[in-house]
Amino acid sequence: METRYKALRLIVVMYQAIAILVFIITILLIILQILSFSVSSVAFEYGSTASFTIIRLIGLAGTFMTGSILAISLYAFANLIALFIDTEENTRLTAYLLRRIVAKSEKSAPISKEPIRTLNQ
Repeated sequence: METRYKALRLIVVMYQAIAILVFIITILLIILQILSFSVSSVAFEYGSTASFTIIRLIGLAGTFMTGSILAISLYAFANLIALFIDTEENTRLTAYLLRRIVAKSEKSAPISKEPIRTLNQ
């Protein structure tokens, strides 16, 4: 069978690559934030070191959640497009096989001129 939707397949690969890139950048940002915990021991002017650490941990969790959700959403969208392409291919293959089966059965069995009866008749 011929391969169709080359542009959509390219978009799928691009979305998957962007999703992986977003996740890698998220991990790098988390590592940078963790490293900045040990490098910087300066507290806010109007707060204690404990509250400053809590704010940093909240920022760390926010970075992880936002980056992960974005990466997973992009990857899921790419897979959704791939699912649509696969559904079309399977439908096309099924239609082709059904046409072959009908063509074979028409050649081997004589066609009846009698109308088909339904349950309502």
